[in-house]
Amino acid sequence: MKKNSQIIKSNLSTLLKKFAKTNVIEKIDDGNLLVNVVNILTTNIRDNHYLSDIEIDSHSLENLEKDIIRHGIISPLLVREVENQKYELITGRKRLYCVKKLGISSIACVVQNFTDENMLLYMLFSYGSNKSQSVIEIANLCKILTNKFNYTQNTLAEILDVSRSQITNYIRILNLPKSIQNDIVKGKLSYGHAKILASLKEEDIYPLVNLIYEKQLSVRDVEYLVNEYKTNAGYDSLIASFEKRNRLKAKVTGKQLILSFKNKKELKKFMIKK
Repeated sequence: MKKNSQIIKSNLSTLLKKFAKTNVIEKIDDGNLLVNVVNILTTNIRDNHYLSDIEIDSHSLENLEKDIIRHGIISPLLVREVENQKYELITGRKRLYCVKKLGISSIACVVQNFTDENMLLYMLFSYGSNKSQSVIEIANLCKILTNKFNYTQNTLAEILDVSRSQITNYIRILNLPKSIQNDIVKGKLSYGHAKILASLKEEDIYPLVNLIYEKQLSVRDVEYLVNEYKTNAGYDSLIASFEKRNRLKAKVTGKQLILSFKNKKELKKFMIKK
């Protein structure tokens, strides 16, 4: 990446100061650029192309729809112009989704001339202060900034004010099957569940997810099951060989070997073996 395109690598604090405005209608570029609020037809605003394939949980929007019906849109959307009078959303996905669903023809917007890189950084920073934001959206932004713009996980961690390991976990979640990611978006699985599932092989994920739903397992429950599974997995071939040689059932639990016998006679016979 060329030096003149390095927005935050040389001076992270400058970016954070720039993007720390709570009101984007104010000057956001040290007085060099004024932002205007304009009404834009909702049909002329497309979803952000980096996030458009990520579902929005319609159930989580019910209260927002009611607020919009009662009070209208209080905060404008942030958009950028991509062609003549056609715009791409930067922030405000849920609001845009709601107004389109409600058939509202236009909405107040702040138009900002962001490059892709600048846009993604702003989105990530704004998501970091929004605890209700989809972790899948945040993970996608982190992955794109890492792969396309060569940002380090340490830098992304500073922007989101989280640990570097959490950035790693975010990106790892994107390795989960798409259907599982959609369940995370819908709130059926928590971020804690997702982190654990992302550590498993794909063939082991679906059975565990079904068990989570069936038994309503907590994150702690799932951690225990996975730890038990991983602990015992290395013994599978040994147990099979042991069972075949001794003609009995065996199970490893932690550091314990549990043996099952057909009757007491078989148990006694085993105990007196050389």
